Formats: sequence, structure tokens, C-alpha cells
Amino acid sequence: MDRRLARVRDRTLAYRVRISPRARAWSLTIHPDAGLTVVLPPRARVDPADLLRAKADWILRHLDRLARRPTRTVLEHGSAVPYLGDALRIEVAAWDGAEPAVEAADGVLRVRAAPQRPLRAVVEAWYRARAAAVIAERLEAINASLGYRYARVTIRDQKTRWGSCSARGNLAFNWRLVMAPIAIIDYVVAHELVHLVVLSHAPAFWTRVAAIDPAHQEHRRWLRDQGPRLVLGG
Repeated sequence: MDRRLARVRDRTLAYRVRISPRARAWSLTIHPDAGLTVVLPPRARVDPADLLRAKADWILRHLDRLARRPTRTVLEHGSAVPYLGDALRIEVAAWDGAEPAVEAADGVLRVRAAPQRPLRAVVEAWYRARAAAVIAERLEAINASLGYRYARVTIRDQKTRWGSCSARGNLAFNWRLVMAPIAIIDYVVAHELVHLVVLSHAPAFWTRVAAIDPAHQEHRRWLRDQGPRLVLGG
């Protein structure tokens, strides 16, 4: 991946350029870890720096929002982590030699793990398992009245997406979604289900999404504003 610098509105921005064979047009992404990335299709005849200057308002607004987000806290006994729109306080139990175990009850996430295994790895594994279960449940509930046919469903560690739908009908969801309220999870599930019948974001797509989730615009804004907070500790 090509790393570069560009001068935009009296600010020097570091960014990366990624050539994607799947891309049909250029796009810009901003991620808390990866930073600013310009994605280009092969043989694109465009200067990435010109794109940054043309989209300066959007880029600077999102970079400033990212800079204001809370700093990640260390994941340890007593840390608070988000789950289904609420907060869970981590309580690390003494290890008794048994297999790692994580249980959530009464606002507490009780964790028992071997000292040599990082706490983050144990907690993240629990989140991934919960994401698989919760998203499977919401998929079944929302699709019950739609009857759309999809193939595989996977839970991934996507850096810039909350969900995706392939041309073959495979659905993928970001495990961090399980940190968000159920209404937000339902919006992403509805979004990807509709992509099974409308691959683009044409007006017909949003009409179908609105029929499933009338508050989809509000939920989309919530993800845009609050999504960067859906992280585990550093």
C-alpha cells in the first residue's frame, strides 16, 4: 500500500493509496486505525491529491470528529465495555486451571482466563460468539416477512464496514456490531438483506430499507457518529 502526504487547506494529511481490482470508481475511507485511504480501480487516471482537495470539507470534518473521540482505555479489571447499547463492567476472576470462561449478567462481564492469555483475546472471542448468535437471531426475525434467500453468513473483523453482501448472496457482519443497540444491529441487517435484491444504493434500495426500518436515516447517523466508540480497550 502506497503511503503519501498531501497539503489540504493548510494542513498536511498523511494518507494511503490502495489499488483494488474490485473497485469500479474511486472512494475515500477514514478508519480510526488505518486513517485516510484513497481506493482506486486499476488504471485509474486520477491524482489522489486532487481527490483530497476536492473532498476537503468531508475529510477534515471526519478527521476532526475522529480526533475528538475518547481515547481507548486499557482493558483490565474494572474496565467498562459496550454491549447491546449498554455498558458491562469487566470483573476478572481468579484462574482455577479450567478453560477460559466469560459470562455476562447484571451489568458485569465475568472473565476467567489463564494468566498467560491476554484478557483482550478472551473478551474478543466472547464478543465474536455473541455477535454470531445475535445477528443470526436478528436475520431470522427480520427476514421472516421478506423471504430473501442468502448463502453463507460470516462474522468478520472488518476495518471500514459494518456489513457486506456479495454478488453470490454471502452476508458478512462486523463483530463490533454487537456493542451497538439492537435497533442499530437491525438497521445493518436490513441494509445487507436488501442488497440481496438491489446491489446498488439506488433510490429503490433505500425505499426497501425504509419499509423495514423507517428510522434508518437516524440509525445510519448513529453509526456514523458513535461507531468509532464501539471498540475494546487498547
